[in-house]
Amino acid sequence: MSINSLDVVSQSVFHKALAYNIPTISNTQYSSLSFDKQERYLKRLQSQVLQQRYQNFRLDQTSMQADFAITSLVLSLESILFNHSTQVEDLKLLSFICNRAIHACNFDIFQERIEALISNILNQVQNDFQKEHILRQYQKACLKHGEFSKVLHTIHNPQTTEFESDADVEQTPNRSIVEKIRTQLVALLPDKQ
Repeated sequence: MSINSLDVVSQSVFHKALAYNIPTISNTQYSSLSFDKQERYLKRLQSQVLQQRYQNFRLDQTSMQADFAITSLVLSLESILFNHSTQVEDLKLLSFICNRAIHACNFDIFQERIEALISNILNQVQNDFQKEHILRQYQKACLKHGEFSKVLHTIHNPQTTEFESDADVEQTPNRSIVEKIRTQLVALLPDKQ
């Protein structure tokens, strides 16, 4: 399915669903639905995403960290744009910044546009501290989004998961905790002779 032809809000929901391996309808099927049915489908899809999020702690944790870094970047961008009356050509991006609607699952959609905006800001703002701050915020957002993407890749391709070094992996046979406790208790019992 080509989700790039959908509006950004729908893309975000579809990206989240695909990130959690939730089956989605095709772009053609979605486009042929009435607006009300599209809304219901997106809400149902969002509900399935939320259910899946609760089942996957690691992805949720990296998503939360990425969302925090991205929100910090968005707040910094918003502050600079309005405090310095910076000219913005991309009004759609500006609306997503004002609504704080950029997060880990749709950051890659906006990444090139954010880079262009930051470049524009660097040309218009004279304060070196603010320039450095916005660049650090952007780097941190990219780093956290990269970690999030790596976890997504690991979930989609479980056979490629990275293991810790051999020294970190316990080499004992897999026995249940009940068996281990039973063995320890039997060892503590006195011999019956």
